[in-house]
Amino acid sequence: MNFSRTVRRLYPRVRIVNLMEFEQETTVQDMPAATPAGPLKLAPQRNPVELTKREEEILQLIAEEYTSQEIAGRLFISMRTVEVHRLNLTQKLSVRNVAGLVKEAVRRGLVK
Repeated sequence: MNFSRTVRRLYPRVRIVNLMEFEQETTVQDMPAATPAGPLKLAPQRNPVELTKREEEILQLIAEEYTSQEIAGRLFISMRTVEVHRLNLTQKLSVRNVAGLVKEAVRRGLVK
C-alpha cells in the first residue's frame, strides 16, 4: 500500500491496480479503497468483434447517416445486401437498432 502511494505521488497520471488474495469469497464492493484514486471499478468486458471490410464500410456510412438506398448505390450492391450487412452488424455488436449500432461503434472506436 505504501508503494502505491509513493508511485501515485511521483507519477500522478499512472493508474494502479492492487491485486489482493482472500481466503473467503468477497466482492469488489467489500474491498477497501486500494489507492488514493478510489476503489477499484470494473467495466464489463466485451469480446473484440471482427468485422469484414464491407461491414466496416457499411458501418461507417451508417454512422454518416446514409440511408440503405444511398449505401447500396454508393457501393454498387443491392439494398437487400445492405440490410443483411446491417443485421449482421447489429448481431455482432449486440445491439437492437441503428442508434445502438452507431453508439456502440463509436464506443469501440470502429468509426471515425
